[in-house]
Amino acid sequence: MTKFWELFEQSVIIQGILAIAFSGAIIYLYCTGKEVPQELVALVSLILGYFFGAKTTHAQVQVARAIEDATRKGD
Repeated sequence: MTKFWELFEQSVIIQGILAIAFSGAIIYLYCTGKEVPQELVALVSLILGYFFGAKTTHAQVQVARAIEDATRKGD
């Protein structure tokens, strides 16, 4: 449960839910034969770009912390 709150704090969960919801809306519109607004496509692109960019940033922070912890133990 602590991992959930850690991810929620980093807003990874919220970004993931938004990405899935808006992507689902595009898929639904496409499958029902309705026109997909370009604004919706742009919004999904923005959300996905931010989602994966944030995941990269969080991964870099975790690596930096691991390196810092390893150097402390080595001293």
